[in-house]
Amino acid sequence: MLLGPVLAGILITAIGAPSVLLVDAATFVFALFAIALFVPVAARPAPTEESRGILAGLRYLAHDRTLRAWTVSVAVADAAWSALFAALPFYAFTQYDGNAKLRLERSRVGRP
Repeated sequence: MLLGPVLAGILITAIGAPSVLLVDAATFVFALFAIALFVPVAARPAPTEESRGILAGLRYLAHDRTLRAWTVSVAVADAAWSALFAALPFYAFTQYDGNAKLRLERSRVGRP
């Protein structure tokens, strides 16, 4: 979450945006082949009445204490990050009188 945008900016500067998109696509293709080659296929359990339906995943999360806690934690953290990223432009806009451009103040010390 933190290093991805930095790495993307460096790569876009170095090789250009279209090439970065190709690199990104290549990482997904690599992941597909790595999973296909190295992750064993597990036997599927016999379906039960409780494991069927649209809400089966939610029922599973509700019954598993650890996954339930992780799900709530990740959802709250993701909402906080989204709120932060939505609020920062507004904060910059209001803080700089409707003009969020970077202003560089030049020092007059030593200059005529």
